[in-house]
Amino acid sequence: MILKIVYIIISAVVLIGFIYLIFGLYLYFNQSKYVYFPIKKLLSTPSDYGMDYEDIFFVTSDGIKLNGWYIEQKEQIEQKEQIDKIEQKSSDIEESKPKTLIIFHGNGGNISYSLELIKLFYEMKLNIFTIDYRGYGNSAGFPTERGTYIDALASWDYLINEKNTKPEDIIIYGKSLGGSIAAYLAANRNPSALIIDSTFTSIKDIGSQLYPYLPVKKFFKFNYDTEKYLKSTTCPVIVIHSRDDEYIPFSHGLKLYETAKGHKCFLEIEGDHNSCFLKSIVTFKKGIKSFIYTN
Repeated sequence: MILKIVYIIISAVVLIGFIYLIFGLYLYFNQSKYVYFPIKKLLSTPSDYGMDYEDIFFVTSDGIKLNGWYIEQKEQIEQKEQIDKIEQKSSDIEESKPKTLIIFHGNGGNISYSLELIKLFYEMKLNIFTIDYRGYGNSAGFPTERGTYIDALASWDYLINEKNTKPEDIIIYGKSLGGSIAAYLAANRNPSALIIDSTFTSIKDIGSQLYPYLPVKKFFKFNYDTEKYLKSTTCPVIVIHSRDDEYIPFSHGLKLYETAKGHKCFLEIEGDHNSCFLKSIVTFKKGIKSFIYTN
């Protein structure tokens, strides 16, 4: 009888161990499926929200063709047209040129899923440049961590080289996964400011919280180490986070704020991960406008 019980216990342990191993191997070889959720079809365009835009295609340093939207303030377009008519120098335009915001969206959907947010920023009198990472929307290729960093650098280069935008006139914004990509870009370039919204300290930290029974930090192939990038960032930083965020704990936002150097600001808002900017729209707009126009 005792031997039978021991046999059952050993068999159960072996079975559990086997299931654990299979599950662990499945997660290991399918990690990207838990990081990226790209959707190719666009829901709508800025025109549907009353914004004129340019549908941009540009190529990264490794040859991937990306798609993005460039949305310029109407006042700036009208001013350019008037200046062209009277043939004044282009340097006269720069004096009243609004800043340009690069937007990096989260790990799901595509740029069309951020149109309400884009509209909100446009109403703050900012030019907008938002891109789809490789594999998302109308962008070619397949997403990888290194690839998203290359995509971010390419978006910066496009603004500098094709739109003649000065680094001091560029603000970088990232939501969720995009916050980590934004922090990477800010650490490797010199923008006017960095806005990190609802972002994790690192993707391994989030993975460890989701799967505490697995050695995530040892075997997870993705880093997206936002905290590390912030240590190398010298521009002003605003960190935005909601206590109600159901995906990324509020503590991550606080840790990122503590990590940021120099001039920084923490903006606490309310609401869930995806729609907190809408629930806290007054606080969100006031906090960001105050940060942007005093730095």
